[in-house]
Amino acid sequence: MNRSTQNVEEERLLIESCQKSDRSAFARLYRRYSRDVFTMAMRMTGSSDVAEEVTQEVFISVFKDIGRFQFQSAFSTWLYRIVMRRAADYFRKNKKHNEHTLPLTNE
Repeated sequence: MNRSTQNVEEERLLIESCQKSDRSAFARLYRRYSRDVFTMAMRMTGSSDVAEEVTQEVFISVFKDIGRFQFQSAFSTWLYRIVMRRAADYFRKNKKHNEHTLPLTNE
C-alpha cells in the first residue's frame, strides 16, 4: 500500500470512528485539520480572533454532522465547505450587527 492510499484509508477509519461517537477519534480529527481550518478562516476573515471563533464553530458543526458525511467527496472538501459557510455566517451576522449599531448623524 503506497503512502497516499494508506493516508486515505487511515482517514476513512478515523471518520468512521467519529461517526460511531468515538471522542478520541474526533480529537485526532481535530488535531489533523484544525490548523488548516484556522488558516483558511484567517484568510477569509482577516482576523485571528474571528478565525478562532469560526474554527470553533466549524468543529462544532463537524461534531454534530459527521454522521452525514458519506465519503462521496474528500473529507477535506466537505470540511472546507463548512468553513466557507461559517465564515459567510460570521459576515452576515456582523453586517446585521453593524447596521444596528452605527451611530446616527445629524446633517
